[in-house]
Amino acid sequence: MKELLEGVLKQLPGYLPDLASLVTGPKTAILRWIGETTGDLTRPLTFVAVSVAIGFLLQLPQLGKEDDFITLVASMAVFKVLALMLFAAIIHLAFLAAGGRTSFVATFSVYLYIVSPLYIVLVILETVTLGVLRAYDPAVGAAARLDPNHLLADPERWRTFATAAPGLALAYGLLNFAIIIVVLGWFVACWGTLRHVHAVARWRSALAGLASLAAAVIFFSGMNYVLLGMFGTNVPPLR
Repeated sequence: MKELLEGVLKQLPGYLPDLASLVTGPKTAILRWIGETTGDLTRPLTFVAVSVAIGFLLQLPQLGKEDDFITLVASMAVFKVLALMLFAAIIHLAFLAAGGRTSFVATFSVYLYIVSPLYIVLVILETVTLGVLRAYDPAVGAAARLDPNHLLADPERWRTFATAAPGLALAYGLLNFAIIIVVLGWFVACWGTLRHVHAVARWRSALAGLASLAAAVIFFSGMNYVLLGMFGTNVPPLR
């Protein structure tokens, strides 16, 4: 853990300005970086690694005494690399089918830049969501940590929550809605970058986006089984 923290602190002076540029002007920033690196993955891989490390550190207080941090970090690093490469390949194939003609390295680089700030924001939103549930009932918060659908999948549990703590229930519902909006909104904001590097028309880019969205539902549902095999649950202690 000490090494992870030191690594993040070492990278922060360069990382934070890049993060600010990415959030305020994603297409401009990504296209500039892609042009500067010309096929070199070092910069996007470093950027996503620092983002994931920050996300891991933010989740550290949620880990139980029984959780081995080093083992979890190593396992989730392998899982995330696998997930990132495979879904980037899906997006790349969708664009090739739509007439795109850039390299996989370019698609992968753009995808790494897109998901990096999104991951940090989602970790923060999920942490706040768990805080709302723990304010209502620590046991419910602990259950939701292992199963995000603990409340939403059970109408009776949800009615009990909404009746006992209507304000918290409203906040919980709004936070879940915000997560969906953030994911979709960020990808819509950044999708033009992929369209640009693949040099396709807007309608072709839109078709690639719809195909990628449909594939995402299938792909990430399937990845839950990988998590189940690795951790015994489809929601690991570290996201």
